[in-house]
Amino acid sequence: QQLSARENGAINASGHAELELADGRWVRMTANTTSEGGSIIFFSDFTAIKEREENLRKAKQEAEAANAAKTRFLANMSHELRTPLNAIIGFSEIINGQLFGDLGSVRYLDYFGDILRSGRHLLEVINSVLDLSKSETGRMMLDVQDVDMCEVLSECATMVREHAADAGLEFAVRGVEVNLPLRGDPAKLRQIFLNLLSNAIKFTPRGGAIWIEAEYGAAGITVTVGDSGIGMSQEDLQVALEPFGQVDNRLERRYEGTGLGLPLTKVFIELHGGSMSFDSARGAGTRVTIVFPAIISATLAQAG
Repeated sequence: QQLSARENGAINASGHAELELADGRWVRMTANTTSEGGSIIFFSDFTAIKEREENLRKAKQEAEAANAAKTRFLANMSHELRTPLNAIIGFSEIINGQLFGDLGSVRYLDYFGDILRSGRHLLEVINSVLDLSKSETGRMMLDVQDVDMCEVLSECATMVREHAADAGLEFAVRGVEVNLPLRGDPAKLRQIFLNLLSNAIKFTPRGGAIWIEAEYGAAGITVTVGDSGIGMSQEDLQVALEPFGQVDNRLERRYEGTGLGLPLTKVFIELHGGSMSFDSARGAGTRVTIVFPAIISATLAQAG
């Protein structure tokens, strides 16, 4: 049958070629040399395979386009929502602080306190979504400085200590007595450990324990955040690491969350060249180990 002009080239070095016939079918041609010096040519119709490959290629392109559109939508909507939300938070702070005089009934203060807390929480969610969209498009940047991990972890521990006490948990901090210098973004580093400590508190029943431990070794700075909480299976962990992932069972559904904490934590760690691993099982608590590469700042090294 007559071949069309479209062709994937002549028979290559391995003796294979793919040809499209005039009626749209695809033929694979394979040539083999016989011991007598002749050639045997095999033709096989692989139109169905070619159609599947083309369908997969188109589906991949459509999925990539949809993902790019979703990312642009999240970024644009996050920016649009933050402007009025910042105004709501600002006015709520003024009213809650009674800067222009008493409101009268104390119930008004309660209401505006609720508005202020809700607005701040919503702003945190929007900022997380914006950070996630930036990471997907490769536009997230680090404000790299000389950082002492000891100071970062101590600040995070101070910020969550009261929360842990209110939850009836023991809280231990170890390994922050010496300098742990590296180059990084202090704000992103704080967010990493605040996210992990908040999760540890959230998923540990009253009477349990949480801890954070740091050490410096040949691999770099290793920080472990652990708890004696409800733990996760491997299937749960895979869901939790997906953006907006929610572990779907009765126990975890008692706890609020957007499903952005762990995915963003993973992004921030990888931006610092680090890695994150989990040791967890249902009913046996969770240990999250983060390793940052051994990049020591000369300024901090001399100070220590």
